[in-house]
Amino acid sequence: PVVEQQGSQESNKVNFDQYLALAANWPESAKEQLKVNLEAETPFKILFVGSALMEWEKTVTQSLTESFGSDKLQTAIHTYDLTSDNIIAENKQLELAAEKAQLIVIEPFLLNDNSHIKIDGTLANLTKMMEDIKAENPDTTFILQPSYPFYLPKYYSIQVEALKEYANTNNIT
Repeated sequence: PVVEQQGSQESNKVNFDQYLALAANWPESAKEQLKVNLEAETPFKILFVGSALMEWEKTVTQSLTESFGSDKLQTAIHTYDLTSDNIIAENKQLELAAEKAQLIVIEPFLLNDNSHIKIDGTLANLTKMMEDIKAENPDTTFILQPSYPFYLPKYYSIQVEALKEYANTNNIT
């Protein structure tokens, strides 16, 4: 769905409700920040982060921009052909923090780490990444998104289950 742009004050309230309806499945903190941005007439920023082989974020980004309009929502994509160990070693999390995104949808490099780094290492790197981003941007909200499933994975299903448990333990969507 696309929100129609209208001019009056009353229609602005309707538009806000329409935009918030589009964000109905977002974490509460992100919905609250979206509302603040709509009232301030400043764009809300979403950053998509993960392994270089991801493709879904391009489709989602296009759909979000079409639905919200670029004046209400901005997106950015940072994908890396690196393991999560390399991401931390090269301080890529500081690049991500510099984007000043209010919502970060992160595939925590499960795809790149698969068969190279144990899930405990991936989750420790994810924690470091989120802590460093939060230190720069305390109001950032995170959504964890596992990579797409692939044929005959050795460790993928274990990694995804561990990620779900991590998300539940840390109250992350």
